[in-house]
Amino acid sequence: VVRMMLLGIYMTGKSPFKQVYLHGLIRDEQGRKMSKSIGNVINPLDIIKDYGTDSLRLALMSFASPEKDTGWDEKILVGSYKFLNKVSEYFDKVKIGKVDAKTESRVNKTIKEMTEFIENFKYNLAIIKLRELFDSLPKETNKEILEKSLKLLAPFCPHIAEELWHK
Repeated sequence: VVRMMLLGIYMTGKSPFKQVYLHGLIRDEQGRKMSKSIGNVINPLDIIKDYGTDSLRLALMSFASPEKDTGWDEKILVGSYKFLNKVSEYFDKVKIGKVDAKTESRVNKTIKEMTEFIENFKYNLAIIKLRELFDSLPKETNKEILEKSLKLLAPFCPHIAEELWHK
């Protein structure tokens, strides 16, 4: 199939794709490309062991812009880990009750904004909105608001979102 597509591009000069999407690289503290030969790679299994898979995913999507190179930043990894612990603690302590109109409006606005950001590959901006949402959730809310907030968390942190969903 790929050969036929490439042959079609060669013969017609037209690409069957709307746009080419190239991704950036993650660089070390000195700005060098991470490489095994240089010895500056970060082992994701070590990070997963210390911080968890979702913390790593959230951190990478927070600072690693898909269209340009970026430097590795462990502070963002630690911040992601703390954020997910805070979300988990929130779900342990939240009381199911009534929801105010302000919270419902904020959640719906966040859904709209995050959808646009995700569709445009602006994951870092979507995560900012997600963090703002969880910072603003009240100590008492209804089940629907909790479910919506977990659905927003799930694309970035599927493991913890699934665990909290079952709670």
